[in-house]
Amino acid sequence: MRMKILFALAITFLIIGSCSKSDPSTPAPGPSATVPLLSVTTAVSAIATTSASSGGNVTSDGGATVTARGVCWNTVSNPTIANNKTADGTGTGAFTSNISGLTAGGTYYVRAYATNSVGTAYGSEISFITTSASSPDVYAVGNLSLGTYNGPVLWKNGIPTAITNGVNTAWAYSVFVNGTDVYVSGYERNGMIDMARVWKNGVGTYLTNSFNGGGQGWSVYVSGTDVYVAGHSNTSFSNSAATLWKNGVPTFLSSGPTTAETFSVYVSGTDVYVAGDEGPVAKVWKNGAATDLNNGSNYATAFWVTVSGTDVYAGGSEMIGAKGVAKIWKNGVGTSLTNGINNATIYSVYVSGTDVYAAGYENNGTKNVAKVWKNGVATSLTDGTNSAIAYSLYGSGTDIYVGGYENDGSKNVAKLWKNGVVVPLQNSSNSGLIAGVFVK
Repeated sequence: MRMKILFALAITFLIIGSCSKSDPSTPAPGPSATVPLLSVTTAVSAIATTSASSGGNVTSDGGATVTARGVCWNTVSNPTIANNKTADGTGTGAFTSNISGLTAGGTYYVRAYATNSVGTAYGSEISFITTSASSPDVYAVGNLSLGTYNGPVLWKNGIPTAITNGVNTAWAYSVFVNGTDVYVSGYERNGMIDMARVWKNGVGTYLTNSFNGGGQGWSVYVSGTDVYVAGHSNTSFSNSAATLWKNGVPTFLSSGPTTAETFSVYVSGTDVYVAGDEGPVAKVWKNGAATDLNNGSNYATAFWVTVSGTDVYAGGSEMIGAKGVAKIWKNGVGTSLTNGINNATIYSVYVSGTDVYAAGYENNGTKNVAKVWKNGVATSLTDGTNSAIAYSLYGSGTDIYVGGYENDGSKNVAKLWKNGVVVPLQNSSNSGLIAGVFVK
């Protein structure tokens, strides 16, 4: 009996011993450290021929001290610290980086980085192009989503700047540079009404008011000290009038019951040309007198007008059956650039000597393809996998710049092409589009 009791006690002690907790004086293992966390790569600024500025913000050290931080860059995407890099201190927080040793006119990709004992983390990628002595300034306007901001922006050499504070819905359609002054036209909503607006160096002026129903400013052109804006104003809430503003004073180019709009203005000497439509008729107004570009049996619109010598060119589209045909009118005589099988439209025209360029799109049966036509021969800017449109075209010397967008499968992304090659833009993966281009 005594042996059985001793055996039972031994089993009890064994069980108790096997279930006992570890020594409470031994600390529990803490969480493993991770690489640091970078919230942003700072937008590139102060771009010069061989240098630029950027930076980043380390918001967490990952549980281990950040021993190095800065930006890294390369001429191809996804740069790492194995490429070129700056060293801008240690620890968390925002920092500024000065990038040097670049090549004039080169395309570069930059990312912020931070290193701790676990490894290196990288911020978002930004691309930019350095300037050169002969490089012109390239301006583009449109709309872009920038974090909490979604509204009109002005790109200068690929760097976007918000035009409004983002409180009201707004769009930017056209840009014109005169000396050091940059003019942008579009609209900004005031309450529930779209109000035609022109911005000079970022300062906006309304061209319409809530009394007449608002409107939109589609195109801006500056000649001397005169600022012209073409668009429409709503003379009532059910009808829009083709409108040309000169220094903020409107002239109504249409007065009938038919809805009319203007989309482009061009000044040649003392003559002012405006393109648009009135009802189904595409029109060009010269000093207020209209020329019809079609007979009205089919709906047509002129989106652009330009003048070369004594020749007046307009670009747009005309409905043939159920499809829109891309057209150029020279002195009122139309030429079709597409065959009418699929929808197509011309939005912008540029003339250099005997060469006539046009930008727009042609549908391939399922997607819109951004295109440039030179003397009637089309070149595709996109491969047709995703929808894309070219809205604006500008010639500078032998270079042709085109602005528009290409859908990436989930959203429209702003695109700028130079001679058919995509030009890097900051925030180039964000939702947006380019509606106007100007090169100076």
